[in-house]
Amino acid sequence: MAKEIKNESAKKTQQPEDSQVLVVADKKNKSIEVVKDADKKKGVKTVPPIKERENEFLKIGHNSDPSDILLTTVKNFYSQARDPTQFAIYKIPFKTFELLKNGLQGLYNQFNNNQKKESMEKDQNKQDTIPENNTDRKYRFMPSQINFDQLKDLGITKEYLEQKGLLDQMLQGRKTNQLIPISISQGGAHVTTDAKLSLRQEQDGSVSLRIHGVKKEPELDRPYFGHVFTEEDKNNLRETGHLGRVVDLYDRNNQLHPSFISIDPLTKEISSVRAKGVFIPDDANNVKLMDHEKEDLRNGKEIFVEGMVSKAGKEFDAYLRVDANERRVTYRFEEGLSNIKKIGGVELNDQQKTDLKEGKTILVEGMVNKQTGELRDSYVKATDLETGKLQFSNFNPDSPAESREIIIPRYVGQVLLTNEDRNDLSEGKSIFLKDQVRANGETYDSFVRLHPATGDIQRSRTPDGFSEDVKVEIPKEISGVKVTAKMKAEIQDGKVVEIKGAKGTDGSFVPTFVRINKDTGLLNFFRENPDKAKKTTINGDSADTKAQQTAAKDVKKSKSSKIS
Repeated sequence: MAKEIKNESAKKTQQPEDSQVLVVADKKNKSIEVVKDADKKKGVKTVPPIKERENEFLKIGHNSDPSDILLTTVKNFYSQARDPTQFAIYKIPFKTFELLKNGLQGLYNQFNNNQKKESMEKDQNKQDTIPENNTDRKYRFMPSQINFDQLKDLGITKEYLEQKGLLDQMLQGRKTNQLIPISISQGGAHVTTDAKLSLRQEQDGSVSLRIHGVKKEPELDRPYFGHVFTEEDKNNLRETGHLGRVVDLYDRNNQLHPSFISIDPLTKEISSVRAKGVFIPDDANNVKLMDHEKEDLRNGKEIFVEGMVSKAGKEFDAYLRVDANERRVTYRFEEGLSNIKKIGGVELNDQQKTDLKEGKTILVEGMVNKQTGELRDSYVKATDLETGKLQFSNFNPDSPAESREIIIPRYVGQVLLTNEDRNDLSEGKSIFLKDQVRANGETYDSFVRLHPATGDIQRSRTPDGFSEDVKVEIPKEISGVKVTAKMKAEIQDGKVVEIKGAKGTDGSFVPTFVRINKDTGLLNFFRENPDKAKKTTINGDSADTKAQQTAAKDVKKSKSSKIS
């Protein structure tokens, strides 16, 4: 019996001549693991690169199809991490791995020891709370201070906030930089709306959740924590979004504090931050700030800085000012088509810049989604030649309707499409995709097809559940406004339609835009045009797009409706 066990063990350790292993390198933590198992639903399991775990290594052969599918599964798993650029995936022959094994094991042991040492040091220096205005620390709150059950009642999960990079912003004491759909149920009434979220330290030490709903206009005619806005104040806030000076505001204890004031561009809410809580740097991207420039920033004024250098080594000019929404110094770039040099991290060539200025549509390939790492292509056209506002679409609006040029996506629902999938979509066929990922992290399966006119993604539970045109029951009136035949046709085409003259229950005019939701067949309502590009404003953390450029360089050129 013992002999049989020994022979069986020998069989396991004996590997085919052409077997390979998948190695995952964590570049940030400098750790190395070997893939043990990879499954689309269960995820990826790894083990240390040590001899004792060798029998657990996942071995694959040189057969290209299974090998590529497995490699794609592993890459997709790590592309959904918070920082997908942190990981590198390698497929190497097992013989080569055998030669490197001792060195890999040494690296693993060294990393493991360093992790234990760092963990002990963190436990010794751990603090329960972080002072509100301590600029030496990145976070004001701890994850354990958040009532995540309260968030679930709003239809939001911790995983959703992490995936979108919003939890990090909230822990820093800032509002989320994007609107979040929330659901509120009270007294039998159910309300769904968009809002920003932030955290607030209460006087009893607890941390409460703050919901920042969207307002029609900022409330500038009412006193704000004791400050009455002058006409000049109102004009500055409406035109620039910032007060342009420091004023004294009362806190909850009736104490006065010099503060900055800004308007949130998405919610129209008035925001403030104490002046002593904002760090004014001595330099900005390798440019030393003069004393009078720093003084201007402290006084709430805007300064223009030339010759700043990004992490990628490129020079740029921008305005600097304190943004109370961000609670720090941020950048503002000049508007206008002549100032647009990149779109989605992709450098525009001279012809593309010229076409944009002339009002033509251009195709921008290789843009990268920061949250998911997905590559995206889009047709881009300026909707306002003076301000440089851009419109993105999956179809070429300049192409004739009878032979519409549409883009064949690289990813659908965070699933990387094969060439066969993309060819089928380009021919108008439907494909079945498993393990697509929703915004909240849930996975689902569906049939997928592209709308022949707009290139928008259509989904169905059955292969015959599609129609050439999405037909919905459009009411005769929307918010008291009669819907004309032209408006109906544009809505059916998937366009955003403004309901001019829409009124609320109190009779006041409410900005209203509608568009079909291709997945549900229902109308979606918006207070602002969802296709309208947001104002180009970035902070110091997002000035550099080197990771996007690097990823884009590896993308092969593709025709708009033909797959090579």
